[in-house]
Amino acid sequence: QAVLAMLGAELFGDEGLHAAAGATLSLAKSAHGPHAPLASALMAAVDGRMALSDNDIDRALACAQAFEAPLDVLASDRGAKAGGGRLQLADQRAARIDLLLACAVRLKDRSLVEVALAEARVAVAALDPDFEPLTWSRLELLRAEALTRLGDFDGELSLIADGVEAATQALEPLDPGHSPLDWARAQAGLGEALQMMGEATTSDRCFEQAVTCYDRATHIVKVQPALSLRAAVANNRALSLARCAELTADLAVLDAAEMAFKAELSAHPGARDPAGWAVAQMNLARLYEARVEITGRDDGRLDRAATALAVAFDVFAELGLRSLTDLAAQGLQRLKQANAA
Repeated sequence: QAVLAMLGAELFGDEGLHAAAGATLSLAKSAHGPHAPLASALMAAVDGRMALSDNDIDRALACAQAFEAPLDVLASDRGAKAGGGRLQLADQRAARIDLLLACAVRLKDRSLVEVALAEARVAVAALDPDFEPLTWSRLELLRAEALTRLGDFDGELSLIADGVEAATQALEPLDPGHSPLDWARAQAGLGEALQMMGEATTSDRCFEQAVTCYDRATHIVKVQPALSLRAAVANNRALSLARCAELTADLAVLDAAEMAFKAELSAHPGARDPAGWAVAQMNLARLYEARVEITGRDDGRLDRAATALAVAFDVFAELGLRSLTDLAAQGLQRLKQANAA
């Protein structure tokens, strides 16, 4: 029950499911049975996610520390005999690495990224992609993220390139027909690595490749608008398109993207797919912003961007899509600052 609640919270951004998982895990921990170490690790993951949502980084770091004792038990012979110990250990290592990386990004802390990278290497080495492809791929994606974050902090292009290579390797054992969401997540991870490479090298080609990855991920996630991953993919795709246009000073790129989004809006009215319609509005707004930034002239596009973001915000809020609502709110705040400037 707790694992399913945590999965729902991760996929759909429902904090109430975290609370439900925590209540269930409290009962499981008190039983002191063979699954008590797993319950303790899961509790650390739940508390860590809730701490991040509250922006309490100290508590999140304490939760990362709380993983150590149950992970030691899961790694021991006693833990392995409890049934499924090998993959349970890998899953909980992945949860701790993910938490460490989230804290590192918030704190801009290089040492935390190094710890996460070291743990990811150990976890990946313990698995075989031929027999455990999904778990191996998830951990390899975390290793890729750690490498690119470290390269970004150090300004070291070779580390970012290693991250791109690791993200590419994470895709190799996956098939969209076998596990579509894992494949989409890996495509999004590769897109983020390429996006970071583009920022480091100011290469429009990297941003073009990132857009291709996001397009592949979108093909999977568009059928479920409530997915948190959809929000990240939509936002990063629009940012990559905008950066590509900025680097090439090619307004035709923006023209083509604007036409594509407007065609999508007219072909799929809001009543049929309100979330998809609102995502297209949000992306169109970002392209309006990019044109103003490139040309230095506002021909009314900032007002159009604000209108698009406002209607997107209303739709997301009405549907209860928290991650997308937050992105629309951030865009409105950014436009407010741009207008003030």
